[in-house]
Amino acid sequence: MRNFLSLLTILMIILSCSNDDSTEQEQNSFPTNIEISLQSAEVGDSITIDGNGFLTNETYVVKFTENITATIIEIDSNFLKVIVPENAISGIITLTYNNQTENIGEIEIITEVVTNELFLFKRNYESGEVRNFVKYDLNTSMETVLTQLGTDYFDNFSSNGGDISSVYYPDTNEVIALVDFNTLLKINTSNGTISTDILSNSDYDQYKGLTLNSNGELYLFKRNYESGEVRSFVKYDLNTSMETVITQLGTDYFDNFSSNGGDISSVYYPDTNEVIALVDFNTLLKIDISNGTISTDILSNSDYDQYKGLTLNSEGELYLYKRNYESGEVRNFVKYDLNTSMETVITQLGTDYFDNFSSNGGDISSVYYPDTNEVIALVDFNTLLKINTSNGTISTDILSNNDYDQYKGLTLK
Repeated sequence: MRNFLSLLTILMIILSCSNDDSTEQEQNSFPTNIEISLQSAEVGDSITIDGNGFLTNETYVVKFTENITATIIEIDSNFLKVIVPENAISGIITLTYNNQTENIGEIEIITEVVTNELFLFKRNYESGEVRNFVKYDLNTSMETVLTQLGTDYFDNFSSNGGDISSVYYPDTNEVIALVDFNTLLKINTSNGTISTDILSNSDYDQYKGLTLNSNGELYLFKRNYESGEVRSFVKYDLNTSMETVITQLGTDYFDNFSSNGGDISSVYYPDTNEVIALVDFNTLLKIDISNGTISTDILSNSDYDQYKGLTLNSEGELYLYKRNYESGEVRNFVKYDLNTSMETVITQLGTDYFDNFSSNGGDISSVYYPDTNEVIALVDFNTLLKINTSNGTISTDILSNNDYDQYKGLTLK
């Protein structure tokens, strides 16, 4: 009996040691079957890391790309919950436990785009012809000079009412403007760094209607008047500086191409993969960027009607400014339906704005501002005309009260 009790005691000791070893091994085990609940998130969002074998009384460390540590807000045997930390960027997420670190997945961090910043080119010709690139804050009405341009660009700045076309290129955080008919002026909106692409060295080449599609490709209308007045629609590759002709236009369009410095307004319409340009004051020229197919919408058959400031909102609706000078100089802000070809007057403008409406071929720059559902146009060289597209409410920001200041190339980030 005594021997039996001794054997039982020894067996219990062995079993106890075995259990201790098993518990210790369990505590040292890295969680398994790990999956991240979201593929994309914003800073401050909660994400769940699912898995098996998390221990509620143990310490885990979750890090985002560039060693940014996340705060764990909840832990269970089957998951961890963390908050996406400030300054997190897209990339790998790692989990560290008991000096072991593993890549557990990838995530895309969605950054909120600041859309309250407008950019413009400013000229003061009172003394020394000062030309600047400025940022305008729609919330504070404050203007900030990002860089000085000198007089190397904008030979066409003082043209009779003509604006310039410009786009925001998110890949490089640059505003790209078409200046002097043949040059892309690129300015970084963070630090004001300037660079240029010369589109052509021929004095006979002119470009207009700079447009950016959703894939970051630039399109322009090109005119060569050396022989036969050749007019083309071209794509320009910002990476290779190569130009590709999409289609030839002939001379059926762009009576206003040779105007004194005036550009044309154009937009990219993703629903049909077309660039749509406002040409000859009353025609929408639509070009499929895949195959070069051309079609047109005649906005009005009246010789007294003129349109400017073509703008596309986020819902695919087109807006324009319309002038009829047959009787009483009527000026309206209108919506144009691309499906029905119907025009709707949103509001009447009177003659308080657009002193430059009757300029020799020059268009105006305008943007759609989604935060307030407004189309914002740069009119009379120094005024932002803001019109709510739902109810036609009009408001203005006077950029400068100095008669020597002029602005061009309105661009929204």
